[in-house]
Amino acid sequence: MTNGSAVDGRWTIIFDGDGTLWRCSEYYQAADLACATIIHTALPGLDMPDDQLIRYGRFVQAALFERRGFYFDLFQDAWEEAYAHLAARLKQPIDPIVGASIQGAFEVVRSAPYPLFEGVAETLAKLKTDGHQLHLLTLGDREFQLLKVRRNGIEALFDSIHPVQEPKGPQLRLLGLGGFAGRAMMVGDSLDSDVRPALRLGIVGVWLRNAGLPWLRTKRFPRGARFHTIERVAELPRLIDQLNSAERPHH
Repeated sequence: MTNGSAVDGRWTIIFDGDGTLWRCSEYYQAADLACATIIHTALPGLDMPDDQLIRYGRFVQAALFERRGFYFDLFQDAWEEAYAHLAARLKQPIDPIVGASIQGAFEVVRSAPYPLFEGVAETLAKLKTDGHQLHLLTLGDREFQLLKVRRNGIEALFDSIHPVQEPKGPQLRLLGLGGFAGRAMMVGDSLDSDVRPALRLGIVGVWLRNAGLPWLRTKRFPRGARFHTIERVAELPRLIDQLNSAERPHH
């Protein structure tokens, strides 16, 4: 999908939301740490430091996502499942108060403001003015994701918005096929859920390198896989200029 002519330099640009356009990871990290504290208090015989317990919790989160896809209470359900596994390992009864405490720990996720990263609104507006198609393809609960978009005042900057509960590949294919002369890119902070499916479809992958989504694990990329890396969304117009320049014939 990336072999089209650079007729006018316009691209179809597909953005991830959480961790790419707006801040996200720190709220989930705070909830993870609170859950680790809750479980250590409930299971004093558990010989597992916080960092190891959080890695275990995220492992359970990833496994639950693979089984059931994304849904609103995925993360707190995963921590309750992790607690049940660990309690069984220690031959301890399940305390229902622990489940209630875990649910309470995720209030920070439900009530967080999810502000945009610096320069995001201005960059989206510039890309829109320059004639690019902008789409949002974000993993998460539909109403919760739309609320983040509306609170940040960026809804009108997108040609379409797609909160999805399953892996992004099918919707990414549809958006990429509709690009300008087949020229589409996917911009996201997750190598697994953003960059990998884009490369598989022949869409340009742009990785926003930051803390990423803490509950997803990055698998090994095939040797020779090529994608672009940026540190901030504000760097995207320059990257697009570079890609367009490389496509133009030189005399």
